[in-house]
Amino acid sequence: MRRMVEREHTSSHYGGSSYCIKSSEADLHREASGAGWRSFHKHRRDGHFHGPGTGYPSWGARMSGEENMNTRKKVLFVCTGNSARSQMAEAILRKLAGDRYDVSSAGTNPKGLHPSTIEVMDEFGIDVRHQKSKGLDQFLDQQFDYIITVCDRAKQNCPLFPGAEPIHWGFDDPAEINGEEQLAAFRHVRDEIVQRIRLFVSAHG
Repeated sequence: MRRMVEREHTSSHYGGSSYCIKSSEADLHREASGAGWRSFHKHRRDGHFHGPGTGYPSWGARMSGEENMNTRKKVLFVCTGNSARSQMAEAILRKLAGDRYDVSSAGTNPKGLHPSTIEVMDEFGIDVRHQKSKGLDQFLDQQFDYIITVCDRAKQNCPLFPGAEPIHWGFDDPAEINGEEQLAAFRHVRDEIVQRIRLFVSAHG
């Protein structure tokens, strides 16, 4: 039986009404992973499978630090303001798997780093004060392996990046919550992003 993951969040942005989204862990895993066929090829290099029990050393162990940097997958997180969701996603993926992913973030209409983003990421042990809001236009001439939109508006407005795999994770905008509940909303979205990124890293290696 598949265990269900339930989210419930009340927001004045939706007239104070509560809504509940349920999805299975398997569904979240499929959504976070993108193309599932990559799992078959995850350890396959130069015609052989590498890793424990294969007779060939782990591929990562065979590469120098410089070569490993050059083989990192490039990921761009995109949201509207590049002030909260995409900034948190950038910092979390870099913290959890920065040796495997070259991570950036941008916004379709950048607004500056939100103070609550700094606060809730401090709680998670990551300092994001050095990160800056960036416009999507400065990345248009770059090549990426994954373009991950983290809000519905960004998905609608994000241009096509040839050769990149598009992935969409829809998170609520915590900045739209006013008053004392705003910080709790930021924490909630941060924790959702951590869950998705862990699934993404597990699926893509």
